[in-house]
Amino acid sequence: MAIPLPIFPVADHLIWHYEVSGEYSVKSGYRLAAAEYIVDVSTIPSSFDCRSWKFLWSLPVPPKLKIFLWRVVKGFLPVRDVFRDKELIADDDIEAYACPVCGGEAETLAHCFLHCRIALELWDLLGYNHILAQICLCHVAIDWRRLFFDASLSKVEISRLVFLYWRLWKSRCSATYDGIQYLSHVLLRHYYSQVAEWVLAQAHPERSLPRCSPVSSGVLPRDHPPPSIPPGSVLVHFDGATKSLVGCAIGFVGFAEANNSIFAWGRFIPNIDDSFLAELLALRDSLRWCMAHSITNVSFCGDAQVIVRMINAKDSAHAVGGALLQEIQVLRASFLRATFHFALRRYNRAAHIVARQALGAMVQTLVDHRVLFI
Repeated sequence: MAIPLPIFPVADHLIWHYEVSGEYSVKSGYRLAAAEYIVDVSTIPSSFDCRSWKFLWSLPVPPKLKIFLWRVVKGFLPVRDVFRDKELIADDDIEAYACPVCGGEAETLAHCFLHCRIALELWDLLGYNHILAQICLCHVAIDWRRLFFDASLSKVEISRLVFLYWRLWKSRCSATYDGIQYLSHVLLRHYYSQVAEWVLAQAHPERSLPRCSPVSSGVLPRDHPPPSIPPGSVLVHFDGATKSLVGCAIGFVGFAEANNSIFAWGRFIPNIDDSFLAELLALRDSLRWCMAHSITNVSFCGDAQVIVRMINAKDSAHAVGGALLQEIQVLRASFLRATFHFALRRYNRAAHIVARQALGAMVQTLVDHRVLFI
């Protein structure tokens, strides 16, 4: 009886009383669902609240790592414990349930990031054992709220842990799907390389190419011309090739128009399977070779655009290749003229073939393979 009646008859219709306008919006629906969902969630630790979520999304890490950490906290990563809970793996199939990296215990999230043999070695190499003791409640659970708020860690330190988790997960996927198991010292190099690239990109955003630029994705127009070389210069193409858990090979090929000569050189380097370091070593060795043969007017070309840009910017701030970058700058100063150019792979194919041949010879003979002709 208290409901006011309209003057003109109007058909009844549903309204969304959580909005003043009465119209439903995704924003208000999400807020309502979040308010009810966070009260009792079985997949998220009860201590993980809105404050923790805000902290997670504000971490200074790449967006894909934020999404990765969100999936870790939510328990969405496809570890074998999740498969067993969904009855995709039988409870009595111990072999299918075991960790693909160490082959020992059951693969849970906590085991993958905290208790696996490779994980423990990497935590120890990074000196994070004291953090490991704080965030590990038991053998099957991770106290994420303690990690974010009670471990006395800064955002930068926590972001380093996210990079660590990402590297461990990539290692686990390589072992699961590719059958490749990386050693802890190799994972450590990959970890430092990724962190250094991210820090460098944040510290010098003006050096980063815009997203819309085709160069940023490594795709240039098909009619992109080869680099222009100053007249009178000796043209040297350099390149590196890697093989996981084996090593790398480097090669360079030089062309001297003055006397119509060609020279090439390549060698294998064991225990280094990082492509960034392989490219740097190829450039450094080509500089050394030219200096040893009194060739001081040289144009160096490579298909690693990041390295060419760092050399031209005289930037040696890299956690993994910093020493090599500094040595290259010292060698560069000894030349009468030394220029560095980026070339597409099809223009750098000769150096690529020399590096691949050196790597192939290593696989067969496990000795240094060098080729030199003038």
